Amino acid sequence: MFYNKSEHDLRIYLDQTFLVVNDWSTAYYQNRTFTRSQNQFASTSVYVNDPWLPFGQTYGQTQGRTHSQGTEYHEPSSLVVPARTQVQLSEFRLLKKPLLHPDLELHPRKKQVRTAAFTQDTSPLRFSNRITYSNPTDTIRIEQVFYLSELTNYPAKMGWKHASDPATDLPKDPDYSDLKPLYPDRVYVLYWKR
Repeated sequence: MFYNKSEHDLRIYLDQTFLVVNDWSTAYYQNRTFTRSQNQFASTSVYVNDPWLPFGQTYGQTQGRTHSQGTEYHEPSSLVVPARTQVQLSEFRLLKKPLLHPDLELHPRKKQVRTAAFTQDTSPLRFSNRITYSNPTDTIRIEQVFYLSELTNYPAKMGWKHASDPATDLPKDPDYSDLKPLYPDRVYVLYWKR
């Protein structure tokens, strides 16, 4: 999230703004072209019973019409953030799979829950946002640095609760979108036991 607290518009240069994960950088500007299209098809069929054809056969005619339209736009290399507004830069995922640690059970029972602690140098996940932006008088580069300080594998019942149905106040059927973390000050990565 980038919040512009100033009284002036700011310009974020996406081609000079990076997500860095474990020393690998990815520019937010990917030089992509986006296309949106819409297709419509309509058809009309007419069938006629002809008494002169043997065994009550029919003949017919079908007419069809197709209409397509599309728009294409190129990804901008910069983004203007108006004064006192915010924009979310969230193009990429930090993790493609769960983090593993040799001292932690992958699917622990309640009595097997342990925590592994890390420093910034030993953390298995270090990431930062390097954002380049300008105001009316200057170009500025900031860096927000984060790292994983603790890793704990929980059984699902210890880390998550199911949302209840507001109409009945009874638990809903389990659904990924309904899971709520028990501890809001922690980051959770949910993975399923196979």
